[in-house]
Amino acid sequence: MNQLDAAFHSFVTVGTVLFCLGIALVTQVVRTIVEAVWKGAVVNDLWNEVIVRLGPILIGAVLVFTSKTFPWPAQVTGSHLALSFYGAACGVASAYVYAAFKAWLTVAATHGSTTAKRLLPRKFPKSVMHPDPSGT
Repeated sequence: MNQLDAAFHSFVTVGTVLFCLGIALVTQVVRTIVEAVWKGAVVNDLWNEVIVRLGPILIGAVLVFTSKTFPWPAQVTGSHLALSFYGAACGVASAYVYAAFKAWLTVAATHGSTTAKRLLPRKFPKSVMHPDPSGT
């Protein structure tokens, strides 16, 4: 195994995948709460184009400092800046990891897995998730 492969395997671990899924979960919860409280967020360009896109990056950079016992990669544990970059990178990757995990669950559910069917997110009518901001 060459050095690049070894570095890749030290960063892409089960812990990293779980951390990315955690960031995606926290991001979704925050987004749902904000869009439920602030009815105009769905149509606000600042919210959709800036805050929603930067949210996972910032959440990852903040969450990385909340756990002292999480198995962080050894290469980043000695520096707060390195931990911040690791958290931000996991935030960037969180949407992809969530999409891959959801696709895996979908495939498992179509092949008869009842656990995967229970874990898949439920779909709500658009009117429930994003009510008409005009109130009509």
